[in-house]
Amino acid sequence: MEKIKQYLSAIEREKASFAERPKGRYTGLRYGKVIKTRKGVETGEIVKITSARVRVGINYDNMKSVKEGRESGALPAKNAGLPWGEWEIFPFVIKHKEKRYFRFSLDSGSRFNTSYFLNGKKVSKEYVQSVALASEFPKREGEFTVMNVSEENILKIV
Repeated sequence: MEKIKQYLSAIEREKASFAERPKGRYTGLRYGKVIKTRKGVETGEIVKITSARVRVGINYDNMKSVKEGRESGALPAKNAGLPWGEWEIFPFVIKHKEKRYFRFSLDSGSRFNTSYFLNGKKVSKEYVQSVALASEFPKREGEFTVMNVSEENILKIV
């Protein structure tokens, strides 16, 4: 139990130092979640773990892709603000319904590596897709410039 407390304490320190990082810096991120399976599927616990290289502390309005999108008319001329929540620490942390979400910026230097584990053993994405709810693999269109990760899903910020 003491090791678990020490581990959780270390994660809390990482999260606390998040907003002190230099703005625009690339950082390592590891986050995960339990995958929901379809009704009647008895598989055990499936966990999705993603390691990513992302940027922190970037103002959305100052991003090159956003400026280009506004110039071309692909994006609204003016920022409409957050669609949900409010800034707790701009531009690092959003608070919504008593939960915190850490904001990360994505660009051509961003990298993602996702693995799936069934009861601790690595399994293929195809297997997970065959037993998971469709909502666990949403169809996304276009490129994303930012992502928000729930504080409870963050495993490590490097």
